[in-house]
Amino acid sequence: MVQELATGYGSSIPTIETKGEGDAYVFTSGTVIEGRWQRDSYSDKFDLTAPDGTPIVIHPSKIWIIIFPDNRTITWTSES
Repeated sequence: MVQELATGYGSSIPTIETKGEGDAYVFTSGTVIEGRWQRDSYSDKFDLTAPDGTPIVIHPSKIWIIIFPDNRTITWTSES
């Protein structure tokens, strides 16, 4: 869920609900893994699982997290 949070300076910034669960797309090593994310509280780490329930492992590297609204379509193309 994306909400607007007033800053008190005449503008607002988006805030995002990051506990619960939702769809996940993990792009790694030239592939994409479609799965789910889940976290019960803000102090927990994110659990990422593949469709078969196995954990998605993210190896140490530079990590980017991008959050899209539920009603937004995500598309990508892979270079062959």
